[in-house]
Amino acid sequence: GNAILSNVAFGNARAFVLPYIKQRRVVVKAELEGLEWLTWVTAHLDTGGRLPGAPRVASYGAGRAAQSQELMHRLNDMTGPQSFVIGADLNTAIGTRDPAFRVFTSAGLQRASGSERIRHTFHGPTMIRFLLDHLLYRSPENRIATFEVTRLDERPGDDTSTVFGSDHHPLLARMELRTI
Repeated sequence: GNAILSNVAFGNARAFVLPYIKQRRVVVKAELEGLEWLTWVTAHLDTGGRLPGAPRVASYGAGRAAQSQELMHRLNDMTGPQSFVIGADLNTAIGTRDPAFRVFTSAGLQRASGSERIRHTFHGPTMIRFLLDHLLYRSPENRIATFEVTRLDERPGDDTSTVFGSDHHPLLARMELRTI
């Protein structure tokens, strides 16, 4: 599931459904009181598959890419110089080479600083690891001064199949905003 947690009151908040691939997937986006220029977004894309009726040829990641394109379409429909932060389980088994991830970078989104040091966020069986979770942002007026991410590890060495009771490492972001 998706959630945006805050100790500040929410302003405008919405949810919308992504194209159906294997499961119903919903994106949540919200503004915080006093920061209406910044939208927080959370998403969880399907693990695989393609749009119903789409050809099987060259279909790797096609369903996730379609979901990413819809998410970007909805965010680009926002008016004005809106900044946004996306925290998402993109299910990108091949990390930043995945078609779903490339939709975001092609649209001009940036990875949070420190992302390049994170080799994986998911623990599968027999120590299989994938980079599935990402933090991305857009700040057209450079109101986001810095945006850094670190992966939280329960134990040094990262040698267990679960982390804090999950198969995903939590990501912790720290952001500094510019006043304009």
